[in-house]
Amino acid sequence: MDGPTYLKKVAGAEPERFAMITMRADQSGPENIAFFSEAEFREFSRVNGKPGLTQHDIDLMIKNARAV
Repeated sequence: MDGPTYLKKVAGAEPERFAMITMRADQSGPENIAFFSEAEFREFSRVNGKPGLTQHDIDLMIKNARAV
């Protein structure tokens, strides 16, 4: 997955869920969509995250997803 990745909060989901959307490199549409709880996303990011993805980066992604 080489395209940009976005994390968005799923509106109305109880309990809270996040959608991680990876776009195709040519931006023609989504390549992959995965759904996570916060704990699942943190674990996924820790295990599968890009090199250099820090705890601060993960916190910021979650904070930004909640703010929209």
